[in-house]
Amino acid sequence: MFDKKKSDRLLEILSKYNKLDAKVKKSAVIADLDLYTQTKREIKKIEKISLLIDKWKKCQKHLEEWIHINQEEVNLKTLATKEINNLKKWIINLENNIEKTEEQETLEKIKHNTIIEIRKAVGGREAGIFAEELSNMYFNLCKRKKWKYEVWEKNFNEGEGLNLIIFYIKNKDAYPLLQHEGGVHRVQRIPKTETNGRTHTSTVTVAILEEINEKDMPLNDKDLRIDTFRSSGAGGQHVNTTDSGVRVTHLPSGLSVACQEGRSQHDNKDKAKKLLRSRLSQIQEKTNNQKIISKRNQQIGEGDRSEKIRTYNFLQNRVTDHRINFSEKNINEIMNGKLDKILNQLMVLNDTKK
Repeated sequence: MFDKKKSDRLLEILSKYNKLDAKVKKSAVIADLDLYTQTKREIKKIEKISLLIDKWKKCQKHLEEWIHINQEEVNLKTLATKEINNLKKWIINLENNIEKTEEQETLEKIKHNTIIEIRKAVGGREAGIFAEELSNMYFNLCKRKKWKYEVWEKNFNEGEGLNLIIFYIKNKDAYPLLQHEGGVHRVQRIPKTETNGRTHTSTVTVAILEEINEKDMPLNDKDLRIDTFRSSGAGGQHVNTTDSGVRVTHLPSGLSVACQEGRSQHDNKDKAKKLLRSRLSQIQEKTNNQKIISKRNQQIGEGDRSEKIRTYNFLQNRVTDHRINFSEKNINEIMNGKLDKILNQLMVLNDTKK
């Protein structure tokens, strides 16, 4: 049995959890994305142990009740003795679980950084232009949140916009906020090159990957093929005179990734391995001794217009997220990284589903 000092500390944790749980349901908190995110983060830290403490507290109360019955009700002594013994066993088991959970939370798994992939899908040149604008939208969000980020891979055609961009956000708070951004993003507008005033509909795919460390997923060198190539991205003369671009292929799965934006072959190799681990991790999430279906592919689908999760309608000055049936005006502010309202609504919806 826990001593009084230990018991009091556990009850303080439970009290804090109940207060936070009540707080996060208030409309004023839900309306404030930063406060809502911070409160949910605080709840998550103590949620597991709080649920155990709640069960332990209830068992303690039942034990006191049966001890009282055992002392006052002669006819129920046999039943009371049995219940008291059972409750003592349950309390000991719960206390052991609480101790183990506290140890695990002391060695809490480090939260991961975020990798974002943006690819043009349907719509040709207009899709490539919007892919670039969408990446800038996330860059603006990073600047507003003061998150550090760096571009790992960029495939750009002059006049055609982006084919692909992969960038890395070095902040532990980014993934919880951005994890629901994966999917098909649709844009509707009249392109600058359109001479007949027709509205075009194009799509861009976004995949949100959680960085997986070497410790969490070690890669066997025997399973990898490393190829180098002449980098053509940003970086000045250095990238144009050395084979600094690196492509890493995971032979068992056939999955291949490339990075060329770093200034050295070693830097690009390290980034490519990080990206590879993140993709493999999401694939493993969907394997159960059956055919591999990656979460990443589920996010981006085929990039078809009908698969959209969000529409950016420039003519109507409106952005609509179709998963939550939520629309917001002032598209220019959203493209400048002011995504708080949409991200907040997505977090609330997904939290209620859990």
